Order: sequence, then structure tokens, then C-alpha cells
Amino acid sequence: MKLLLAFWISLGYVLTTTAVCSAKVSIQTAVDQDTVTVAELLTFRILVWRDEEEKARFLLRESGFPGQFKIRESKPATVKQLEDGRVEEVTDYVLSSYETGDLEIPPLQFLISAANGDTSRIRTKARYVTVRSLAEGVEDIKDIKSPESEVDHERDGSLLWYALILCAAGVGLIILVYWLIKRKRRPAESPPVLVDWYAELKKVARMKLLEKGEYRQYYSLLSELVRRYLEARTGVEAMERTTFEVVRDLHGTPVLDAQVAQVETFLSDADLVKFAKVKPREEVAVEAVGKAEQMMRAIDAKVLRTVTGDSVDPPNEVKG
Repeated sequence: MKLLLAFWISLGYVLTTTAVCSAKVSIQTAVDQDTVTVAELLTFRILVWRDEEEKARFLLRESGFPGQFKIRESKPATVKQLEDGRVEEVTDYVLSSYETGDLEIPPLQFLISAANGDTSRIRTKARYVTVRSLAEGVEDIKDIKSPESEVDHERDGSLLWYALILCAAGVGLIILVYWLIKRKRRPAESPPVLVDWYAELKKVARMKLLEKGEYRQYYSLLSELVRRYLEARTGVEAMERTTFEVVRDLHGTPVLDAQVAQVETFLSDADLVKFAKVKPREEVAVEAVGKAEQMMRAIDAKVLRTVTGDSVDPPNEVKG
């Protein structure tokens, strides 16, 4: 046991007090770091030591796990036989959070089944991880609005103003004369332009922005495309609003809650790259186009079927 404890300390894990159900079962939890920044990944580890004939089942829903965090990856449990004849189970969860402060990973509950059929429960202690903002004054990524162009709007002088006024007056006069001449022969309004959203995704994929290291431009184009798509499909204003506001209004549309959660995760990840300058892992960035396509197809299948009452076959799959 001393050798095992020394191993965990060398890895930098912070362990909770062991919760003991019986003389044969013990459980510990650990995190690889107790202070992270917004969206930074941390590993939460569950260690179970038991006799071979006993079982310990993690009651995930009853535990409320992972609390204020989101599960980014769940790794299969590894099981090995110890020299003393007992069994060691190790399960890792990769977590992250967009909230800040001292966040709780709730106590875990386990159902213990003995060889004779008796059952009992064991409960660990809660863990707390400090999540800090990426920059001083940034409290929540959901409150970051779309960036305003950093353009100097100062004018060169009064002469420029006079020139602009004269030009505007001339253009206005031309428009008025044209309208008076053509008012009796006004052409019919053009039908709205239909956008092939999946073709737009293909264009972004073909730009090879990731190969050039232009992650911010890549995620900006994908975020703008998804926001325009949501406006067209649901009527929710998305271009000049925060991710939090868009997600809130999507709950009043035919879009399913699970699909709204996917939209929130996708736009929040894009916000981190665009505004907080977070560089995502390469494999995550490469998969962003495919995730956007899957999300849009799922929304199409729900929203368009609700409007028309018929099944919908979206365009062919986007390939980068």
C-alpha cells in the first residue's frame, strides 16, 4: 500500500479519504490537478480495491456526476490482479468546465455486491476544483459578445464631411428620379435566395485553414455559418447575440433539448478560440466540420419534418 501511495504522489494526484464499505472493499478518488482554467482538461480517477468475488457498481445518475463539469471523455476501466489476491479497478474521466470558481465534483455512490448476494452502499467525499478565467476580468465565456471591428472612425476633417454630404445628396436625387420614372413598372420581388448550408461547410473545409495554423479564422467561419443556419431554420436571432442568449431562445423552438446542448457546446468551443485565443487539439479542430454537419442534419430532420410533416433527406455528407 505504501508503494501504491508513493506512486500516486509522484504523479501529482490529490486523493480523497478512503471510504470503506467493508473490510474487503475500499474506494478512492483523485484529480491530476486541483486548479485549472476555463475549458482546460483535467483527469478524474476512481480507484476500487476489492476481493475478486465482490463487485462495485458506480451509480452515476444517483451521484449527480460530474456536477458543474462536463464529461469530455470516458475511458474504459482497467482491471488487474494484485499480489495479495485482491483486484484493482481504475477508471478515468476527462472533465472540463466553462464556469469559474470553486466547483464541486459531487460525492460518488457505489453499490457493493458480496459473493453471498448481500448488497450495501458506499459513498465517497466530494472534491473541489478551482476553475479560473482565462484572462483577468473575464468571468464567463457566455458573456463574450461578437467582436467589434477595431477600426478608427475618426474623419480627416470638415472637407471630407462636405464631400460626403454632397455625394449623398446626389445619390438621393438620382434614386428619387429613377423611382418616379419606374414606379408604375416596378418588377416583382425576387424570391429569397436558398442557401446550401452543406456546400458552405465544404467551402470552409477546402480552405485548408488548419494547415496554415489559422485556427481563429477557421472557427470564426464555422461559428458564423452555424449561427446563420440557426436563424434560417428556427427564426432565432443568432448573429449579434451571445451563445447563452441563442441557446436560451432555441428552447422555445422545435429543436430537441439534446440538439440544443450540442449547439451550446459547439458555439462555446468556437467562442474560446475566437475570443480567448485558446488553441484546440488538432484532432478536435479537424472534426469540427463533421460535428457541425451532424448537428445541422439532426436539426433539419426535426425542424423541417415539423414544418412540412414529411421526412427530410438532407444533402450528401460533407467531406473535407
